[in-house]
Amino acid sequence: MGKDKTKRKSLGRKTLAGIIAFALLLTITVSLPVSYGFSVFSKRHYYEDTQDYANIINAVIQGDKIAGYLETGEKDGYYDNIDEFLASFRDEVDLTDISVFVPDGDEMIYIWDTDGADDDADLGDRTDVFLSYMDYVTEKINSKSTGSSGDALDDAMLVVTRTVDNTYISAFAPLYDSRGDLAAFICVTRPELKIGSVVSQFILAIFLASAIVSAIMMLFAYRAMKKRFLAPIAKLTKSAEEMVDNIERDREVAVDVHTNDELETLAEAFTKMDVDIRDYIDELAAVTAERERIGGELDAAAMIQQGILPKRGMQYEILPEFDLAASMTPAREVGGDFYDIFMADDRHLALVIGDVSGKGVPASLFMVATKILLKYAIKQGMSPSEAFEDTNEKLIESNDMELFVTAWLALIDLDTGECTVVNAGHEHPAIRQKGGIYEFVRYKHSPALATLEGMKFNEREYKLEPGDTLLVYTDGVIEATNWDKKLFGEDRLLIALNKNREATPDELIKIVKEDIAEFVEDGPQFDDITMLAFRFNGKQDK
Repeated sequence: MGKDKTKRKSLGRKTLAGIIAFALLLTITVSLPVSYGFSVFSKRHYYEDTQDYANIINAVIQGDKIAGYLETGEKDGYYDNIDEFLASFRDEVDLTDISVFVPDGDEMIYIWDTDGADDDADLGDRTDVFLSYMDYVTEKINSKSTGSSGDALDDAMLVVTRTVDNTYISAFAPLYDSRGDLAAFICVTRPELKIGSVVSQFILAIFLASAIVSAIMMLFAYRAMKKRFLAPIAKLTKSAEEMVDNIERDREVAVDVHTNDELETLAEAFTKMDVDIRDYIDELAAVTAERERIGGELDAAAMIQQGILPKRGMQYEILPEFDLAASMTPAREVGGDFYDIFMADDRHLALVIGDVSGKGVPASLFMVATKILLKYAIKQGMSPSEAFEDTNEKLIESNDMELFVTAWLALIDLDTGECTVVNAGHEHPAIRQKGGIYEFVRYKHSPALATLEGMKFNEREYKLEPGDTLLVYTDGVIEATNWDKKLFGEDRLLIALNKNREATPDELIKIVKEDIAEFVEDGPQFDDITMLAFRFNGKQDK
C-alpha cells in the first residue's frame, strides 16, 4: 500500500507541475506576440513621424530663398520667421536638431540650424559632420523622379547614426526651388525610441500577473482533480503496465477501480482490451508480413520498370530529322507500361509503346521480355509484322500466368518519312498533319501479343511530311478517373492536343499531363500514364 501511495503522490506532483507549466506557457505565448507587435508598431510610427516632420518643414520653406542667403549671407525678416518656426517646431515635437544646409564639395554650408544649444551654426557656417552619409542620401533621392518641389515631399530618407552615448534617427528631405532644382537639404534629428525597457516592463508585468493568477486557480482545480481522478488513474496506469508485461502470457489483467463513473467503465474496457490486443497482435503479424512481401515486390517492379526505359540525353535526341519526347508516370501499383526509342539502322527510327496486363513483378518482367524481344527482332532486320510474330511466339512459350501485351510499333524512314506501323490491340494514335488539327487514326487492330499462337500481324503504311506530329499513349491516359468515376476519355485528349497545335513534343506531353491532373484533381491514379510524342522534321542537309 505504501508503494502505491508513493506512486500516486508522484503522479500528483507531475500533474501540478504540468498545470503550472501550461499556465506559464500560455502566458508567454500571449504576452510575447502582443509585446513584439507593440514594439514594432511603436517604432514604425516613430520613424514615420520623423519623416513627416522633415516633409512638413519642406512644405514651409521657400526653396527660391536659399540661393540669395547663400550668395549674400544676409538675413531678412523671412529668415528670422523661419528661424523662430524651426525652434518652436523642434521644442513642440521634442526634436534634437533641425538644420537646412547646402552641400559644397567636401563641406556643408548651413542656412538654418537649431539644436537648442549655444553653439548653433549660423548662416554661412561650414561643417563636414553630415558628409559620412550624404552620398547615401543623395544617391537615394536622385534615383527618384522629382519633377517639382511638390513631388519631393515624399522623398524624406531615414538614416540611423550611433554614437557612444546614444542612437539617433535623421530624416533627410531635399528642398527644391520653383524650377524643380535642388536648392538645399533639410535634416531632422531625434533620439531613437528607447522602447526596449518599456516592452520589457510590459512583458514582466503580464507574465507575473498571469502566472500568479493562473497558478492559484490551477492549484484549487488540482486539489479537486487529485481526489476524483488521479488516484483511479494511478490504478489504471499500474494495470496497464501489468498488461504490457504479460502481453505474451495467457493470464488476463483485472483492473480494480470502483468509481461508478466513466473511470470504472474505462477499467472494464482495459480488461476487455487486454484480450482483444492479444488477438490483434496475431492478426497484425500476419498482415505485416504480407505487406512487406508485397511492398518489396512493388519496389522491385518499379525499379525494373523505370530502369529499362530510355534515358534522356541518348544519341537519338540530337538528330535533326525529328523531335521527340516521352513520359511515364507510374501509378501507386506498378504496372507494365513501357516505351522504347532506337535506331534500327542508319536511317530508320523505331518507336515502341506497350502495356502489359496485370500488376507487380510478373507484369514488369513480362514487359522487359517484350521490349527486349521486339528490339532484338527489329535490329535483326525483321519487318514490324515479322518482329511482332516472332515476339508473340516466344512470349507464348513461357506464359504460365497468361499475361498479354498491347503494343504499337512504328519503323520510320528518316530520309523519306515513310512509316510502317503495327498495332497489336493498342490505343488509337493521334496525328496532326502540318497546319491541321490532331485526329485519331482509327482502323482494325491486330490482337494483343501473347494471346494466340501462329498469329499474323497486319502492317499499315503512312507517309509523314515535315511538320507532322503524332502522339501514342497507353490506356492510363484516357482511363484516368476523377472522384465522380468519370473517365478522361478520347474527347478530352483531343481538346488538350489541339490547345496548342504548334507545341513541341515536350510541350505537348506537358499540356496533356496538366489537363489530366486538372480533371482528376486529387483522385487516385490506378494505372500508369505513358505517352510518346514525335515530330518529323524531314531529311536535313549535312
